[in-house]
Amino acid sequence: MFIFVALALVMGSCTEEYEHTAATAEGEQVYFKTTLASNYDLDPAKNSFQVQINRIQSEGELTVKINAVTKDGSIYTVPATVTFADGATTADINIAYDPKTLLSDKCGYGYYENITLSIGDEAYTTPYGDSSCTISAGLTEWIDTGEEVTYREGLISSVFGIEPLTYKVPLQKSALKEGRYRLKNPYGEDTEIYKMYNGSAITFNNDNGIIFDVSDPAHAYVDGTILPGKYGSDNILLYSYVTALNVLNGYDVETLKQIAPEYFGTYQDGIITMPAQSFLMELGPSQITSPTYYTNSDGMFAIAMPGYEITDYTSSFTYTGRFTDAKDNSYVQGTITLGKDVAFARWVIAAEGDDINEIVTAINDGNIESNYITSGEDIQAQLTESGNYIMIIVTYDAQGNMKNHSATPFKFSLGGESSAADWQPVYSGTFTHNVQPAFITDGEGSDNFVGNPIINDITPSYSATMYQDKKNPFNYKIEPWITQEGSLTFTMDDQGYISFKDVDTGFSHQTYGPLYVGDAALLFGVTDQHTSGYDQEAQMFVFGTIYYVYVNGEYGWLGGAYETFEINGAQGISTKNNIKIRNFVPRMFNKNSRYIYKTKMSSNIMLKATKIKGSIKRK
Repeated sequence: MFIFVALALVMGSCTEEYEHTAATAEGEQVYFKTTLASNYDLDPAKNSFQVQINRIQSEGELTVKINAVTKDGSIYTVPATVTFADGATTADINIAYDPKTLLSDKCGYGYYENITLSIGDEAYTTPYGDSSCTISAGLTEWIDTGEEVTYREGLISSVFGIEPLTYKVPLQKSALKEGRYRLKNPYGEDTEIYKMYNGSAITFNNDNGIIFDVSDPAHAYVDGTILPGKYGSDNILLYSYVTALNVLNGYDVETLKQIAPEYFGTYQDGIITMPAQSFLMELGPSQITSPTYYTNSDGMFAIAMPGYEITDYTSSFTYTGRFTDAKDNSYVQGTITLGKDVAFARWVIAAEGDDINEIVTAINDGNIESNYITSGEDIQAQLTESGNYIMIIVTYDAQGNMKNHSATPFKFSLGGESSAADWQPVYSGTFTHNVQPAFITDGEGSDNFVGNPIINDITPSYSATMYQDKKNPFNYKIEPWITQEGSLTFTMDDQGYISFKDVDTGFSHQTYGPLYVGDAALLFGVTDQHTSGYDQEAQMFVFGTIYYVYVNGEYGWLGGAYETFEINGAQGISTKNNIKIRNFVPRMFNKNSRYIYKTKMSSNIMLKATKIKGSIKRK
């Protein structure tokens, strides 16, 4: 019917202009799909590959001119036309190549060329599809082995709060390097995770891979980036810490083996495992910028090569706080968790900076004293100094063979105030916690803010007293604070600007250990703004508070909020008699804070949350 009407218009025309409009061509509407593959991995046993082109009209045979742009000396030959068969809405552009040239030194594995294809006659195009496309074609590094591995997914599951699935994935091997492999479409439509969760909050794709290298079994690692799909409209970008340090800091793999061995996994008994928190995730970009989320937080990521089954010899440590006995001895308290296949484990606490690999070897050889456990349990160990420490756990099988190890950093403080301080009450007032901080969203919209993820059970407001050190009037504290037993200690200069850092809240995160607070500007290294200070007009002390943990010796940001101490009355000495205070106008970071921390703190790893709100749901 459509062709008949269009043809009637031409026949009814009395001018050459109407005959030239080619109404039939408008009806054809030829186009390239927007979902057309952009990468073509070629087969050296063949001599051509095909790129699909589409049309809306299907009746009649149609030949369309094709223009091609290729590099000088291209190995590809693109035909000048493509023909749609009568009744067909698709046709294949057959692009030829010489397989001998493809395999030659000129090209070879990993060699790709870009080709831009376009419809040669503008009258055949349509505004409802692409009139051109650019593809990349070459001889892939990856060769199908015809075998499958067992993949225990610990990346998406770790961040989105679902149980890690274990399923089969096709295995490819590198044509360039022995011991280098690739999982083919580990999040594709044939996988269990795709079938269960695709479309709930994540849209998985069918064109992704995970490259891993076990050429050095003691330093196995995942290489490059992983793009499993989208979370809403944002790309999901996954990568290992090894890749992050390579891209962001320029370290090569061999150097990283020496300076950061804790980020590498192991390949033992056919199983590849990676340490907890050795992967990172970003939402939005398609290239690495600055890490946002830790993933594989529980160390569940694993790959069992063909013929092997995944075992769980993992271990983890959660620091839960300090214990002080009646004799004023201080102990670190925490929980050790062991994988289901661990027969026993040995653990020691090392100081920051100690060689982890040397300690693991010494534990295994029996050259240093270690603690023996046969199952996960709560532990205590006496420490005599404040500082940064590392819990090192080595796991074994029933035959006494060392299977795995973990190294978890934590910060320990003996606590207590300096005996030299002479605290005098300054003000009575009301301390208010803002449990709806403007730093974390639930993923549903930029204005849909959620509270600090671990301290929603605190009392929002309560009466408190501010104290000043009579011997050092720049030092202050507020009691009670947050747990009703702790103190918020801070300094304030003669301009009324407040600084505080590494103040223990008394709360502990279930995975990352103690929760600390600090001033936003101080933590972000911003020198031209102040986020904490005294607002003279409001008679209020304002704290631009960041909540964070220590992860792998770096800050892990969990949220932020304005918090205030509103003066109700003066007690004892007056602050104004000792310090000249000007009116303070707080400038808290707003929605652009993500950009600020990425530029100001690119060397630190910041967590926006331990798990993304709006978790994906099983179908």
